[in-house]
Amino acid sequence: MLAMAMAQIPPQTDQLVTGWVADDDATHAVLQRWVRGEGGWAAVGGSVEARLGSRGVAWGRGLHGEPLGPPKIEGDGRAPLGVFRLGPAFADPPAPIPTQGWPVLEVSPRDLWVEDPTSEHYNTHVRVPDGRPLTDWERSQRMHLGDDAHRLKVVVHHNTDSPVPGQGSAIFLHRWRRDGEAATAGCTAVAPEALDTFVDWLSPGAHPVFVLLTDEAWSRYGVAWGLPSWVAGGTTAIPPEAP
Repeated sequence: MLAMAMAQIPPQTDQLVTGWVADDDATHAVLQRWVRGEGGWAAVGGSVEARLGSRGVAWGRGLHGEPLGPPKIEGDGRAPLGVFRLGPAFADPPAPIPTQGWPVLEVSPRDLWVEDPTSEHYNTHVRVPDGRPLTDWERSQRMHLGDDAHRLKVVVHHNTDSPVPGQGSAIFLHRWRRDGEAATAGCTAVAPEALDTFVDWLSPGAHPVFVLLTDEAWSRYGVAWGLPSWVAGGTTAIPPEAP
C-alpha cells in the first residue's frame, strides 16, 4: 500500500503522457496525452506509437519511489517503468525550438549529460564553462551532437533525485530512428512530428508527468495511482500493442 500511495499523480499535475507496453520484453509502446479537468482525465489527440529499449523495460526510480520489480541498471538496454516528472527539452540546431512555454535549452559542444556512475555529477546536466578546454572525460560525456534522433529531446526524471550510481542515466523522450524500425538504448522514442507536438503542448504550469507501465502494472496500480481509466485495469480500453 505504501508504494501505491507514493505514486499518486501530484494534485498540481494537469497534463499526463501515458505509455502502455505489453510486457517486460516488449520494445514497442503506445503513448497518449491527457489533460485533467473537472470531470477527470480527458484524452488529447490520438495515441502514437513509440519505441523502447532493445531489451524491453525494467522498473525505474521516480515519483513511484523505489523500483517495484526488477530494476533498471546502467547499460541494460531497457526503458524505465514508473511515474516520472518531465524536465526541460534540449535542442541541437538546426532543430526548431518550440515557443509555447516549455523550457528548451540549445545544446552546444560544452553540454554534458553524465553517464559515468563513478562521477559526483552522475545523471545530471553539466555545462563546461566557456573558454576552458574540455578534458578527454568531458568529451566522452558530451550530449549527442549532429544525431538526428537527438535533435530534440525531453528529460525524463528517472533516477535524478539523489541518483543511485548504476541504476540508469540519460533517459529522454526523443525522436526515433529509421522511421520507428530501431529500438533505443533505454529511452522512449517517437516520430519527429509527434515529439514536436508533445513539446509544443507541454506547459510548465501544468506540471506534466510521464507514466510508462506494462499491461500487468496498469492493472495493479492504475486506479490506485489516479491514472486515466483508458489504461487502468486491463480493460478493452487498452489499445493493442503497436506492430
